[in-house]
Amino acid sequence: MTKAASGSAGPDQGRPRSPSAWRHGQESRGEVDSLEQELLTYGDYLRSRDDLIRRAKAAGITEVRIAHLTGHSRNTVRSALK
Repeated sequence: MTKAASGSAGPDQGRPRSPSAWRHGQESRGEVDSLEQELLTYGDYLRSRDDLIRRAKAAGITEVRIAHLTGHSRNTVRSALK
């Protein structure tokens, strides 16, 4: 078993791989850049989503109602409240 397969940390552990190593398909550089931007936006959305869920709960909206209004599961709402 190799170090990577056994879970041992190698010298590159925690470092981002080069952009060329991230690409698996034949997407154009522009498409990859666009998708990466969408992923960054999505990460921002998740952080703001959790804040919104916490504010709604603090205002007295029930977890069930928050889940219904957002389309998220009750488990997702509960996770955001932790």
